[in-house]
Amino acid sequence: MQRTVAKGEFPALTVIHDDEDDWLLGDGLHDPNADGASILLHMNHVLTQDPSLIELATMPPGHAAERSSGEAPWEIGPWEYPSDQGT
Repeated sequence: MQRTVAKGEFPALTVIHDDEDDWLLGDGLHDPNADGASILLHMNHVLTQDPSLIELATMPPGHAAERSSGEAPWEIGPWEYPSDQGT
């Protein structure tokens, strides 16, 4: 989970349920791969801050949800890790 989302500084705008059954939450603005940008956190903490995330509980692995703001509806679609190959 991106630290900015966990601290409530920015809303979650991207939620990924990857094919390994991991959940990734990001603010859609800052690099989640930067040093110290991500932390592990129990989902209950985040649901308290943003109850709209419960809508995504049944999102299957291999899908992602995005929204343009914290008040916008979630748009769900297929997702996979970008290929490391230049194809």
